[in-house]
Amino acid sequence: MSSTGHMAIGAVLLVVKTFSVVLVVAALRWALGRVSVEQCGGALLRVGLPSALGLPVAAKLWSMGAEGLVLSAYRGVIALALFVATVLACVLVVRRLGQNLRLHRGEPSINPWL
Repeated sequence: MSSTGHMAIGAVLLVVKTFSVVLVVAALRWALGRVSVEQCGGALLRVGLPSALGLPVAAKLWSMGAEGLVLSAYRGVIALALFVATVLACVLVVRRLGQNLRLHRGEPSINPWL
């Protein structure tokens, strides 16, 4: 069993994570404004469907490569490449949000019951 202090720290971290997710969702809703159903459907067809079809295949290939010596020899290079790709994706999202904020202001219609 965990001590009371560890349980209290876990509870505080859960509350902090929950509020941070709510704040991120609120900021995205404010920055992006209204998104129509057609835009969501188009994005789902462009990104969601190919990802849903490609990710199981990529996971199987990854697990097959991890069993042998193929990926273990390049583990550091792969980790660095994934880190750089993640950082670049975050930079692109922040840049796109900045451009959208400069072009027009979103409506402050945030649901307080998120």
